Amino acid sequence: MSGTVLLVASWSPDEVRTFSACLDGGQRSVVIAKDVQSALGVLTGAPPEAVICDTEGQMGLDLLRAIATSALHGRFAVLALTGPDDLVGRVVALELGADDAVSRPWSGREIALRVRAMLRRSPERPAVGAVRIGRLEIDPAAARVSVGSSDLHLSALERRLLLAIATRGGSVVARET
Repeated sequence: MSGTVLLVASWSPDEVRTFSACLDGGQRSVVIAKDVQSALGVLTGAPPEAVICDTEGQMGLDLLRAIATSALHGRFAVLALTGPDDLVGRVVALELGADDAVSRPWSGREIALRVRAMLRRSPERPAVGAVRIGRLEIDPAAARVSVGSSDLHLSALERRLLLAIATRGGSVVARET
């Protein structure tokens, strides 16, 4: 979903419209998910460029945990919005894999600039489809790695590292990947 931002929050339609208008003057479309299940449904389809997640309630933290422990991790930039002056909330969001976190009060313009900066810094995201090299198959969407007919039981981190190495075509892979 190039040019799309997923907003995971329980905001009013007016707040969403105001927020959406701030994202590159409405150049990016905003998809709204009001709960973790609908957000994961969007994310497992065609991942957006970025996810903006309201972590002031438990729902946002649950979503960050779900992303961090799945094959979705690293496919899109994640910005966490936390409560007023919530240092602990920002730290928790970053520990759970958010690329950036900001506390209330914030402005729509600030969020738009942070999203733009995250996208500018983001490496090219890995392909969604399965990658095959000889008998090795890495299927990020299914969170599955196999050699021939045997499944390898790898952690999410191990799968991401293997995918990064496999998709770089002999190039050096930075530690941050």
